[in-house]
Amino acid sequence: MNISSFDLPKKNHCVIIEYIPQYCIEMIGKIYAVVDEIEVDHVLTSVNGICYIIYVTNTFITQINIGDKIVLFIETHIFDSGIRLYGFISKQELKYFRILLNVKGVSHKIAIRIIGEIEWQNFVHVIINNDEKILSTVNGIGIKLSKRIMSELSDHKLIYEENSININDVKNDVKNDVYQSLLQLGYNQKDIIEVLEKNNINYQKQSIQDIIKQCLSLLSK
Repeated sequence: MNISSFDLPKKNHCVIIEYIPQYCIEMIGKIYAVVDEIEVDHVLTSVNGICYIIYVTNTFITQINIGDKIVLFIETHIFDSGIRLYGFISKQELKYFRILLNVKGVSHKIAIRIIGEIEWQNFVHVIINNDEKILSTVNGIGIKLSKRIMSELSDHKLIYEENSININDVKNDVKNDVYQSLLQLGYNQKDIIEVLEKNNINYQKQSIQDIIKQCLSLLSK
């Protein structure tokens, strides 16, 4: 029998659950299990003879085999159709999932899809660079939703703090090289810093040579 979710009892059952305490929802935090079955978007895991259905990323599914021992951090969500467990390989990935769900229009399915296709650090770079085109390549995400994700997460502290990344960290090495080069060319320190900080320079995608040219053009104005 192929089970796709844990179903809550319906009205034609003997027991009707009208209220589920919050502590029950958050009861499962982490699972040490053995992979029993692998489906398109979830795995069946065996824990002491009990099989849990856990929804995971497509990346995770491609990396496991039946019989593998796995450890997953669990997020539990209750829907009208039943209860679903979502599994993540790290606390960071779990927080990534929660951040995405805070964006209007991002469903659980889309959030899992984004995590599977764009690693956390790359996602941080996407937000920093306002690169909505990369997001829109994920199945189920159009330009409109990509723009909303960019807009709502552009100043989200967790994007940087949880991964110990901030804009200055990401750009620091390249910016340093550009700064030193401009100093050697005789430009004023204050003017260089102003150009580097206040202009839209893509430190991840542009070469140092192109950035220097851009800065020289701005400094000559």
